[in-house]
Amino acid sequence: MRYCLNFILGLFLICTFGSLIAGQSGSDKNSSSQSDEIYSTKQVTKKAVVTSKPRPEYTFRARENRVEGTVIIRAIFRAHGKVTNIHVVAGLPDGLTDQAIDAARHIKFKPAEKDGVPVSTYAQLEYYFRL
Repeated sequence: MRYCLNFILGLFLICTFGSLIAGQSGSDKNSSSQSDEIYSTKQVTKKAVVTSKPRPEYTFRARENRVEGTVIIRAIFRAHGKVTNIHVVAGLPDGLTDQAIDAARHIKFKPAEKDGVPVSTYAQLEYYFRL
């Protein structure tokens, strides 16, 4: 009987302190997500500067089908220099959208700044495919 009471008391303490610890780590996550806020170009003091924007390749099938048009992508230019969260706004068939996404992943840029600190910003990218 005494063993059961000690066991129940131990579980109670683990649950109580476990939730307190989880609450603290959750607040740490909130503070780090605030520091990784994503800004619009109007909110920054210095906009991101693209230093290299690779051109996507035409696929054989798209060339064969004479597909032309524009792929529009929305992405995040991260403070650490990577392009992430790529979403297609307008795409094209025959693999051209995939080619544009791949090209976007390889963009090189200097991050935007807010008060001298690199920050993440939204970006819209357009890739034109003309034969």
